[in-house]
Amino acid sequence: MGAIFGIVGDGSLREVQAMGAAVRHRGQHQQCWSPARGVYFGQAEHRPFEVEASPMATDWHVAGDQSSLPGRFAKDGPAALARLRGTFSVACCGGPTSVWLAVDHMGFKSLYYAVLRDRFVFASEYKSLLVLADLPLEPNRSAIQHYLATKSPLDCQAFLACVRSVRPGEVLEYGAGHLTASTYWRPRPAVIERSPEEHARVVGEALLSAVERQVSPYEQIGITLGAGIDAAIVLGAVRRVAPDVRVSSFTIGAGETDWEIVGARETASAFGTDHHEYVFDASAIRTDLPRLVWLTEDCGGREEVILQMHVLAHATAHTKAIFGGYSADRVFGGMPRHRLVDFADRLPVFGTPLRELFQLTQCGASPSSLAGRALQRALYGSTPPEALPVPGAETMPSVYWAPELNRYICGTVQGCPSYQHLEPFHEVGAATFHSPFLDPDLIAVSLTVPSWLKSGWRRQKRVLREATADIVPPRIRNRRKAMQRLDVRGQMGEVLCELADEWLVDSAIQQHGLLTHAQLKRLGLERTQVRERREVALRLWSVLSLEWWARQFLTTQRGNPAAAAPVLLPVVHVPPRSKLSLS
Repeated sequence: MGAIFGIVGDGSLREVQAMGAAVRHRGQHQQCWSPARGVYFGQAEHRPFEVEASPMATDWHVAGDQSSLPGRFAKDGPAALARLRGTFSVACCGGPTSVWLAVDHMGFKSLYYAVLRDRFVFASEYKSLLVLADLPLEPNRSAIQHYLATKSPLDCQAFLACVRSVRPGEVLEYGAGHLTASTYWRPRPAVIERSPEEHARVVGEALLSAVERQVSPYEQIGITLGAGIDAAIVLGAVRRVAPDVRVSSFTIGAGETDWEIVGARETASAFGTDHHEYVFDASAIRTDLPRLVWLTEDCGGREEVILQMHVLAHATAHTKAIFGGYSADRVFGGMPRHRLVDFADRLPVFGTPLRELFQLTQCGASPSSLAGRALQRALYGSTPPEALPVPGAETMPSVYWAPELNRYICGTVQGCPSYQHLEPFHEVGAATFHSPFLDPDLIAVSLTVPSWLKSGWRRQKRVLREATADIVPPRIRNRRKAMQRLDVRGQMGEVLCELADEWLVDSAIQQHGLLTHAQLKRLGLERTQVRERREVALRLWSVLSLEWWARQFLTTQRGNPAAAAPVLLPVVHVPPRSKLSLS
């Protein structure tokens, strides 16, 4: 847990200390050192350091001794990282003015970097880079255009034009002014001929093995529950492999009758957890949205992310090991988009219109075929999804497509956008996060299962449901997919309209040319539809988020980015593991 940051080339420890001050929420204990000429590292942790300064800086939650990693990397190269299990970001000094960077297989941890004129800089959060006077504060218009169209960030690109992130499963090496990338892990389809029952057995064994490895260090854990089946499956697996572990469960929703709360209550009762429920007041969006944007450095989080921010603040106050079912849908084909991919595979004659419908639903791209336009009219009538065009954006948004489900899963399972929100929330609470569906071994097993056992005509994640038949009660295991939402027709819609009136009058978006006055005026005219059409409400939410990003990251006080930060949810301090040991 914590953060890493540093400079390679022209720099100083004083600058690295300033970079660390921008991420105090990721660890009050900080150290800075120079492992070689022209290399300056910094590291933050929530507890006093157990490992003194070394050739490596880590934000690390991996079983085993990290001190042997540089030697293993020198011997085996990137393959040394493939054998790790857990979440991490790491920077390792390769000699004078050289470094290699990496993050975990799935990209749960982030690591941003920028190549400047005389140096290379990196940090767990790019707000650390804002303290550097030579970092250009220019917006990445294509990335912002992609966000407004898809509600998700552009692959490995930040909203700042010069900032990129390390790709999951890769090692990035910088030396002699050059960058090179090499892959240490990529998921690959490897379907094996088995009966459906045998596939379910193998998946079930891999799931229990991953959960046992993750839960074994703890006597007490927390788990976030909703009305879906993914977290319930994880909870059932925990009860099977570690029946003596104390489990507290946490849920949040819009009210006592919200299906998220009702469903979570039923799951908690079935497994006998110490259960906690919280009701969210939509008026909190006023203060929470700026917090969310500052903490996550992106604008992709909608109301379900703010709900998660609150429930995790409560959960991390009780326990420092938080489990969840995140990424099960991505690994086992549980999203609505997976059905379109699967239908295109099963019905190749409709491949083109289904691909066009996919692009329409995911990024607002208009179909060109007659069949595609017919599907658009059938689904959306006269008001299809539409993204606001960003002046100066060079590319039209599109999203990854593969006309076969396992290939699509391989292309999208790494770097899930929700990690950008979950990881900072856990860091603020000084907690570690676990989901067996982030485990590379379980992912590899899932890719031995044919697509037809994942996404079906009527039921998705079929193999996962059947694999857990003996650990999850049928009433819970057979639930349909649940989506965590607030009702735009109620208080949420009212709050969004009020914020638009307040925040978009003197707009940083317009000041920096991200949207025009005419576009903002049109958005204002749409306010009457916010409480009637969810698509309009989400478009307004996206623009309000972008407004706060522009205020915080483009007009921030240079050298003091914390001055633009709203007050975060309380950081829960943890007792030290040992006496303070600083280099």
